[in-house]
Amino acid sequence: MADLKKFSFNKYSYKYKQLFNREKSKLRKVIPNVKIEHVGSTSISGLGGKCIIDIAIRTPKNKVDQFLKKLQGIRLQVY
Repeated sequence: MADLKKFSFNKYSYKYKQLFNREKSKLRKVIPNVKIEHVGSTSISGLGGKCIIDIAIRTPKNKVDQFLKKLQGIRLQVY
């Protein structure tokens, strides 16, 4: 069973959308012309969560390695 004490669940905040848009702008400078989406609990208005802004980036398979290097260059956590 997971240790739920290490997670902090919070009420929804309208700041989540602002934070996502800020990160999306940063990403666009590094990897333009890709689809960048806000996903996870913070992307759903009214739903609480862990205050982590999850971002999905859609890119062609032949560009994945190139984009991963660029993202790691800006110290973005890539999963």
